Amino acid sequence: MVEDESQFSWPAKFEEVVIEQLPGFPGDTGLTPETNLVALGLTSIRMAALLVSLEDAFGIPFPDELLRPETFQTPGTLWSALAPAIAR
Repeated sequence: MVEDESQFSWPAKFEEVVIEQLPGFPGDTGLTPETNLVALGLTSIRMAALLVSLEDAFGIPFPDELLRPETFQTPGTLWSALAPAIAR
């Protein structure tokens, strides 16, 4: 469980890119930091597509050390991994 959801203030572009890769996303709500991306259809193929889309959207390379399934479990874990690279 995410202890402080206020730390997850991501740009709309991040949410749009993530939702594009979720075939099971209901569309009537936004993402929360704890949304289970795998339960919404994020497969390993879609993870790779999401990675490329995020790199393109933010103009940054995704750090190699973060290329593991745990990073892609929730928007919170994904944003926590991506935000420092964007801030550089």
